[in-house]
Amino acid sequence: MKSNFSKSSEKRSKTGIEALGEFVKGRSAAVIGIGVSNAPLISLLHYLGASKISARDKKDISETAAKYKFSDMGVEIVSGEGYLSRLNEDIIIRTPGIRPDKEEFEEARKNGSIVCGETELFIKYCPCKTIAITGSAGKTTTTTLVSKFLEADGKNVFLGGNIGRPLLPLIGEMKENDIAVCELSSFQLMDFDVSPDICIVTNISENHLDWHTDMDEYIESKKNIFKFQNKGSVCVINACDPVVKEFAADIPGKVRYFSSEGNNFDGDGIFLENGAFYRKEKKSITKLFDRTELLLPGKHNCENLMASMCAVYGEVTDKVCLDVASSFGGVEHRMELCGEINGIKFYNSSIDTSPARTTAALNSFDGRIVLICGGYDKNLSYESLGKLICEKVKVCVMCGQTSEKIHSAIVNADNFEGNKDKIILYRASDFEEAVRTAYNNATEGDKVVLSPASASFDMFKNFEERAHVFKKLVSHIISSERR
Repeated sequence: MKSNFSKSSEKRSKTGIEALGEFVKGRSAAVIGIGVSNAPLISLLHYLGASKISARDKKDISETAAKYKFSDMGVEIVSGEGYLSRLNEDIIIRTPGIRPDKEEFEEARKNGSIVCGETELFIKYCPCKTIAITGSAGKTTTTTLVSKFLEADGKNVFLGGNIGRPLLPLIGEMKENDIAVCELSSFQLMDFDVSPDICIVTNISENHLDWHTDMDEYIESKKNIFKFQNKGSVCVINACDPVVKEFAADIPGKVRYFSSEGNNFDGDGIFLENGAFYRKEKKSITKLFDRTELLLPGKHNCENLMASMCAVYGEVTDKVCLDVASSFGGVEHRMELCGEINGIKFYNSSIDTSPARTTAALNSFDGRIVLICGGYDKNLSYESLGKLICEKVKVCVMCGQTSEKIHSAIVNADNFEGNKDKIILYRASDFEEAVRTAYNNATEGDKVVLSPASASFDMFKNFEERAHVFKKLVSHIISSERR
C-alpha cells in the first residue's frame, strides 16, 4: 500500500521546487478528489511540466474546473461513478478521504504508478525543517502552539496540512532556514513512507473507525509519522498514554516525553507536577513555570503545551514559550467562549468529534455542565463518556445519528442510578431545538457547552459549519433576551 517513495528521511542533495520539478516533469499526473484546496496543486503540476493531468472526482467538478481554468491547462476532467477508471497516470495524488488501498490504486501500483498524498509529497521535497503533529485529540491546539512559538522567536513559518493551507503549492517560496509545521490525520499518514524531521504524537484513542478497518490499522497509520525518521530526528510522545508510550521502542531517532502525571518516564522531556512544569534533561530537573501562569484551562491543554515545547526545544527559549502560552486563548471551535447572557456562558467546542475529545472538554470545567452532543456515527464506543456525563453534566441534550448510542451509554453507566435525579436527558429532533433546549434548561452560573463527541456529516458539511450555526443561534438567543 506504500507509495513507492524511498523509505528514508535523510536529506537529499536536492530539495524544494527544483527537485519536485525533476520528479514531475515529463510525467503524467492524476489528482483524485477536487476541491478549492487542490486547484493550486493542479496549477503547480502544470507549471512543473507534467505531460498530462487529469482531475478526478465522484461529484461534478465542472464549476471548479471553470473557476480555475483547467481547460487552459489541458486538464482532463473525469467525474461520476467511473472517476477512477483507466487510472494509469505516472503520479496519482489522492485526497486524504479516499482510502489508499482501493482496488484501482492497487492495480495502478502494480503497473508502476506512484500513489501518494499531497502532504507526503511535500514532506519528501520540502527544502526546510518539517515539524508534524498527529494524535486522536489535541492536534490543532498543539500545531497552533508550535507555530506561534516559532513565529514569536522570529522564525518564518509555513503552517498547513489539516490546519491552514496545502503546503506543496508553496514549496517554491520556502527557504532552507524556514520551518514548515503540519497537522496530519491518520487518513493522510496511512500510506506515508517518509517522515518529518520532528514529530509529535499527542495521544491515541478510538477514532475514525467508520473509515479504518479496525483500531490496529488506525494505530499503524499514526506510526508512519515517525517510522521513516533517521537518528537525527526527534519524536515527542505522551508518557501518560499507554499505546503511545509503547511507540518509544520503535522510534528510530531521539525520543522526548511529556507527562501530566509527574515524572513517570525515563529520558528527556517535560512533566507537570504539583501545579508546576519541569524540564527533565539527562536526569537533571529544572522548574520552568507554574500552571497558574497559563490562560488555557484543562489537563489536556497542559499536555498540548508540553508537547509543543518539547518539539521546539533548541529552536525557541522557554521564556518565549511562556510569553505565548500566558496569552494564548485557544483555537477557534475548541473550548471557545462565544457568548454570555443572564450569567450563562456558551462554549463552542465543535471540533470535539470523538468521545475522547468531549471527555477532555468536560474535565476542563468545575461544576455541572449543560452539554449539547451527538452527530455523525464513526462507530466509536461511548461507554466511558456515558459515565463521565453522569458525573459532570446537569443537562444533556442529544441530537443526530449518535444520540441513541450516547443516551444508551448514559443510562447503562454503572453510576447512572446514583446520578439520575441530578441529570436531565433530552433528545432533540434537530440542532436548533438542541441549542434552545440547552439554554431553556440552564440557570445562572451554568456553562452551555457544544461538545458533540461525534463528527458533523449527518447534519453539516463539516465541524466548522456546525460551529458557525451554533454561534449564530447563540447570538439570536442573546439578542432576543436583551430586547
